[in-house]
Amino acid sequence: RGHVGRIDALAFFPDGRTLASSAAGETVLWDLDTGQQRLALPPVQALHVSVDGGTLYGATGDRAFVYRSARSPARWSRSATA
Repeated sequence: RGHVGRIDALAFFPDGRTLASSAAGETVLWDLDTGQQRLALPPVQALHVSVDGGTLYGATGDRAFVYRSARSPARWSRSATA
């Protein structure tokens, strides 16, 4: 399964094994080794991953989101909204 239509944002994680992609319906974290979806989050228009890979930043036209990981792909939590 994947996005349908235009991709709005992409960001590679420093581990080289994870990709975040965002389209109109959702933001997805992909396991590049298996091609499987690890996690789905709300859609954004811009993505950035911290140098240590522990924080994913997303932004839309009027909001920003910060997701932090407990070092497990299934344990991302939204920690701030601007």
